[in-house]
Amino acid sequence: MKFTNLIIAAFVVAFVVSPANSAELKRYDSIRAMISDKNDYSQENGTFKVLDFGTPPTIQFSTQIFPGDLPDVIRASTRRDILYGVYKTFLHTPYEEIVVVGVPVKFKSKSYVTKYREQIRITKSAATEIAKKMLGANTLRDLVEEKDYGGYVIHTWSNLMDKALYNDQGAPGQDAFFKALKSAAK
Repeated sequence: MKFTNLIIAAFVVAFVVSPANSAELKRYDSIRAMISDKNDYSQENGTFKVLDFGTPPTIQFSTQIFPGDLPDVIRASTRRDILYGVYKTFLHTPYEEIVVVGVPVKFKSKSYVTKYREQIRITKSAATEIAKKMLGANTLRDLVEEKDYGGYVIHTWSNLMDKALYNDQGAPGQDAFFKALKSAAK
């Protein structure tokens, strides 16, 4: 029973929780408010930063890496960070354009490993078109799904989005999706 409660608590911390039967995604006035509420990244541990509040805003996400992590794993995690930043921003905030930087951070020293740094500047319209074309999504809302856990609806990435986040979840895979997104970027 304690283990089950722990698992449910982890889901509550990791994802947005809303009352049952809520089809609407939670909206935020700012990216910082979204990140704070979702608890997936944080300024305190160096995994999230607002680099520029301009138009468009520039935000940075940083996967924590450890000694011995393979370059391909670091690169894939950094790209997942960027995809998170792009699509979560457009799903949950009013922004129509965003610059997302991905650069991994060493776990203990909190120093950034800039040789893996990547960046995308993209509009909501372009990101939506790539999701439609490559994933078969009708809208960005198709990239998340609801799961009901004892009366709470938790929004997680859908199977469609998993195909963009990972290379082993079916076509197009992260490599092809990320390349297309970069090509559509400004």
